[in-house]
Amino acid sequence: MTQHKITEQQLVYLSTIKDHDAYTREWSKIIHRTPEMQARYDQDRASLKLQGIDSFQQIYNELSVEQGTDFTATSDSKYAYNIVDNLLHRVFWTSANVSIAEAVKQIKSSTSRVVAVLEAPETHKSIPEIKHYHFFVDSTM
Repeated sequence: MTQHKITEQQLVYLSTIKDHDAYTREWSKIIHRTPEMQARYDQDRASLKLQGIDSFQQIYNELSVEQGTDFTATSDSKYAYNIVDNLLHRVFWTSANVSIAEAVKQIKSSTSRVVAVLEAPETHKSIPEIKHYHFFVDSTM
């Protein structure tokens, strides 16, 4: 089965859903990686597990942040979702309890056109130990 690329309209639509259950259902329908990216993600997670490294420890390592210190950082998504070519998938990471509204303010103050900022539902969070939001920017601007 061929998966279609996630469009800007789908991301915006998802960002407008307020009902938790509806959001979770729609996230499950819309958000996905390419099969190749998903395989890379799964392989990397398995490799880390064999090395005794938790996913959240790896994020701290990749962001060059010492565990236990307060931080806020953005990065390109290492395992990007299958989005249309004109969008970039980035991640806003924070050790603080930053709300999505505050994250949006911080992201918009330093980034070109933001299409959507999304938080994965609890059941879909790969790294629930670190607060993070996925954001998508138009790379043509």
